[in-house]
Amino acid sequence: MHSNKTKEGLSLFGTLNNTKTRYGAALLRQWFLQPSLSPSIITARHDAISVFLRQDNVETCELLRTSLRDVHNVPKMLVKVEQGKGSMREWEALTRFTYHCAVIAEMLEELVAAEDIEVVKKVSAAEVVKLGPLAHCARRTS
Repeated sequence: MHSNKTKEGLSLFGTLNNTKTRYGAALLRQWFLQPSLSPSIITARHDAISVFLRQDNVETCELLRTSLRDVHNVPKMLVKVEQGKGSMREWEALTRFTYHCAVIAEMLEELVAAEDIEVVKKVSAAEVVKLGPLAHCARRTS
């Protein structure tokens, strides 16, 4: 992986990859390797980028990046917990994940001119904000 990462650092992908999670990097890599040909998808991505780059969203985006840094491989942790093999580390990570989900949902709602952005709509539709009380508990245990 390190050799690929070194090679990627010299590429357009490596230059543009400012993702904060493995899943984000994998998704961006997939978009580079298999770019969409759909004008509506391309337009939606451009619209999202323009919202995230707005000057009045800089502070909110930085807080989003900070929260995303603490989101780890949740599916892997859930499998361990489901199998009864979850350690305190997995439980703590799931607690932090719950907290950061609520924070991220709140931050997405604070973005200026983001009401038509697909990712914001999806998070709102998922009702992640209902995790707020759990996030409050997570804050107390962190």
